[in-house]
Amino acid sequence: MLGSPHPLPSPLDPSASLPTVAETPTHPIPWRNLYDLYGYNSPGRQIIQSGQSAQSAQSAMTRPIKPSARTRATPSRRHRPDPRESLRRSFRPKRVKILFIGESPPASGRFFYQADSGLYRAFRDAFLEAFPNLPEANFLHSFQSLGCYLVDLCPQPVDRLPRAARTKAHRLGERALAATLRQLRPAAIVTFLRSIAPSTLRAQKAARYSGPSVILPYPGRWQRHRTTFLQALIPLLRQHLTHHRRAVPEPVAHPVQG
Repeated sequence: MLGSPHPLPSPLDPSASLPTVAETPTHPIPWRNLYDLYGYNSPGRQIIQSGQSAQSAQSAMTRPIKPSARTRATPSRRHRPDPRESLRRSFRPKRVKILFIGESPPASGRFFYQADSGLYRAFRDAFLEAFPNLPEANFLHSFQSLGCYLVDLCPQPVDRLPRAARTKAHRLGERALAATLRQLRPAAIVTFLRSIAPSTLRAQKAARYSGPSVILPYPGRWQRHRTTFLQALIPLLRQHLTHHRRAVPEPVAHPVQG
């Protein structure tokens, strides 16, 4: 073996023994030669690189390796359940009559199903306008009982991404949305952001959905968008949620005593 007057035994030969201390050369063994013997990815690589003796390298080969902080078993961030998605699923109706599709949960941390977003207030106002007898205090449960459900094209917030990255995220969400459509089989679909309409339409085609599909502007800070949203959504709610209209009691006109 180059660089060593005492060739080291092969690690594959169990009958071979290491040289004694007296036989071990006192000068450092070139680590290039030990790489040829033990392999570049061997556990003793760091010791071999430092030029220590063959005994040190051999002991490193058999020493148990402790996992580092990076390699210790920890729950993967990718597989941790999203509390917002768990909350969303808790409001899923048994039969979805109208499926509302948005872009993504907002980066602000607000969420429709947390009842703390502007989108929540816009939907609540539209439903209360369509059905004045709807209980306002428990709107999310009324939303569920009406057969309405809201999902997002993208599972993670994208509203603060650059345009190109945002569009790419839309495309990546199409397959999962198509699977959701096949699973839920809604009677009608409402997309409430025009920029995601191409992706939602492709997902509908992939899912072979052929029912009514409406595209509305997002009811954000622009008053004209909010007005268009309400004017288009209120008639649609009254059209597709007729069972609720029958369930809501009509005001009783009491005769005037003369």
